[in-house]
Amino acid sequence: MTLKIKKIIMLLILVFCFPGLMAQFHDKKEGGGVPDPQLSQKDNDYLDRQAKVFLDTVQSVIAKYPPSVKENRERMFANLLLDAVFHEHFAAYRKPVQQYFHNRIGKVADELENTKTESGAKVWKIYNMGFIVRTASVTIAFDLVSGITSGAEDFAMNEDEKQRLVKQCDALFDNNLAERDIRMVKLKQKISGCFRTQQGADRFCRIRSYISTVCKQKFAVLSAVEQTLLGKPIVLA
Repeated sequence: MTLKIKKIIMLLILVFCFPGLMAQFHDKKEGGGVPDPQLSQKDNDYLDRQAKVFLDTVQSVIAKYPPSVKENRERMFANLLLDAVFHEHFAAYRKPVQQYFHNRIGKVADELENTKTESGAKVWKIYNMGFIVRTASVTIAFDLVSGITSGAEDFAMNEDEKQRLVKQCDALFDNNLAERDIRMVKLKQKISGCFRTQQGADRFCRIRSYISTVCKQKFAVLSAVEQTLLGKPIVLA
């Protein structure tokens, strides 16, 4: 077992088996620190330093051991260590985490701008569920989100980062509300092949739009449809 693996295993043991060590200077009489108000500032500073050490370790390991079909142990342990950092409740508000995230996004953007795929496919994994695939003819992004839902503006991708990624992609697929709203249209097209008339397509879209809005505004769908057929449609905002 290499020294690098031993270090990673030791860090994982400290994180998962002895969580009290992560805030060993914690004084319950002190609070109001940033970003975690339940800890003192000394505790928060300690967690910031810890995050930086962990992420620096992750960075060095994944740089040395690139992705492979059969994931090696070093990279697997590094990913576990990465999870330990990002699963902390206030991780997105910590400067080392923000810097790591933006550095990785920048690296992906640089590679996309300078990489051509002649055969097969190349995959860039952005995070657990998000990735970008490039073949010789097309570049597609799946579940690519900015990170703004973390609540930390400094963590989320800035406009320049988003534009760099989007410009490299021919199509973007995600699981947001807009995409979910058009799924029934594609399902109808898949089953029926097409809409036989423009009028029929317009009616289908109008009905689906109404039902979607009813759901989003927390009304009962069957009741709303019944009231509409009776000539007393629910007034939607």
